[in-house]
Amino acid sequence: MHSSRTLCVRTSAAAFTLLELLVIIVIITISLSILGLAMAEPDVGRRLDRGAQYLSGKVRETRSVAAMRLSNARLLVNANPAQPELMWQSFVIVVETEIGSDAWEPVGTPDRLPAGICWVPPSGASGWSGPLSFGGKPVQLTQRIGAWQEGTPCWAYEFTPSARIASRRYDLVLAEGSTLGGAGVLRNPQNFRGMHVNAYGHVSEIADMAQIR
Repeated sequence: MHSSRTLCVRTSAAAFTLLELLVIIVIITISLSILGLAMAEPDVGRRLDRGAQYLSGKVRETRSVAAMRLSNARLLVNANPAQPELMWQSFVIVVETEIGSDAWEPVGTPDRLPAGICWVPPSGASGWSGPLSFGGKPVQLTQRIGAWQEGTPCWAYEFTPSARIASRRYDLVLAEGSTLGGAGVLRNPQNFRGMHVNAYGHVSEIADMAQIR
């Protein structure tokens, strides 16, 4: 009789311990999910920062190429919906072989923004209420450059041989987004990075939306 009672107590204790273990597993799972959501936003912020540093460097490099080559130079943004893996995410510098010739040659190979970060076009995107890039002009690529196909539609930011821009100002804005299926989708309009290029080609950071609108 004593042995049966002891066995019953041990079984109840074991069952209670298993229940506690299941509760702990559930709590850990929920905590990890919350932690993952909390870490997602800073990760986007870091990628936006890296993207802004990269793009700022590309703008300055384009300006330097124009001054050193004594010719017009352009920073091209891929805007080809037929290449969604590159659209709004890939950039390349080209320089005019002779002023007025409209013949352009690449300077280096195309580069890309960090994953999940896109350039915001002047026309925006469906549902996007955030700031827009400003200035520049649409052009078409006349030759293949790396993975960029001949005839690729691009957006061009041009610098003259005097290292000035071919406009009164450029605003270049980056945001979290994707271009799957060739349809650009931009997210979180409050979380963006941007830079302003004045008429003399000087680059400065855009701190808030009021500086663009």
